[in-house]
Amino acid sequence: MALPALDRAAKVAELRALLQEKHGGAQVLDAPNSGVLPSGLTELDALLPGGLPRGALTLFTGRSSSGKTGAALSYLADWTKQGGTAAWLHAGGFSPGSAAQAGVDLRRVLQVRSRSREQAFRCTDYLLRWQAFGLVVVDWVGRAGRGANWNRLHRLVTGSRT
Repeated sequence: MALPALDRAAKVAELRALLQEKHGGAQVLDAPNSGVLPSGLTELDALLPGGLPRGALTLFTGRSSSGKTGAALSYLADWTKQGGTAAWLHAGGFSPGSAAQAGVDLRRVLQVRSRSREQAFRCTDYLLRWQAFGLVVVDWVGRAGRGANWNRLHRLVTGSRT
């Protein structure tokens, strides 16, 4: 059940106040420097500054079947409908049929299958350095978001249009 717009705005304001209280030096970046990538899902984009910030890493985390892949496919579909190119790196779980059903233009997506975590990081590093894709999705199960590899990827994407 979706929250009404007023309740949603109040919840976002409450979350921002809590973050400011816990992390006093934090600043709200309502308009990311490189723009945003909308998902096409009004409810989701309303929780963010209009979409995912470009030039940044965004990590979707949650239990199995919690909607992470569905959300990523929504961003991918909206991006490819706008004529953007994307790369989807995975360990074998990408379903072209499901992506097409979600509205993804598969002609605009490079699918990369990696066999190991190390290979996934190397491929992602290359894709980000190449800067040919406005969206790079790394669909991987397991721990994510910390360590030297993630720091390197963060440096590669920060300030870019990806």
